[in-house]
Amino acid sequence: MGSTPDTLTLATPRRSILLAMAGCGAGLALGLWFVNQPENADLKVWSTIGIAVLGIGLILLALQLRNPVRLILTPEGFTLTGLIGVSIPWHEVEQFLVHGEEADIDGHGGVAPHAAWRLKDDAPSAAGMVATVNRKGDLPIDGSLPRNLGMAPEPLAALMEEWRVRYSA
Repeated sequence: MGSTPDTLTLATPRRSILLAMAGCGAGLALGLWFVNQPENADLKVWSTIGIAVLGIGLILLALQLRNPVRLILTPEGFTLTGLIGVSIPWHEVEQFLVHGEEADIDGHGGVAPHAAWRLKDDAPSAAGMVATVNRKGDLPIDGSLPRNLGMAPEPLAALMEEWRVRYSA
């Protein structure tokens, strides 16, 4: 976490990325072992698909290790870097909130709780790709913040809302 009086930067800890890489690597090794099982054709097909997905995941994680996702807060707004980066002024945000729910008793549930934002209807950022996809899916949010920035969803949403209130006037 880096900061100056006017800027706060949160970044994905490298240890989190390394842990995810270890998990992908273990899954990849297991997939390679399963793909060599001679008797089950279905297992070979699914193992091959799994190997491809985990391989792509490892490549993306390696890229993130070099340049981790960052959330940068300034008096003008917030910027989220990464594959799909966004930069949104505070005055366009209606609210920051925690979106998602815990799994129900049967183990099925929605999305894990995460900090998210809702834009004002007339905000220029509402025409962006992420907000457009979310609104077409009837989601009550226009975008969400990563869960791997080193903060739980509730404190992260509260921090974002504090900055929004302070600088959106």
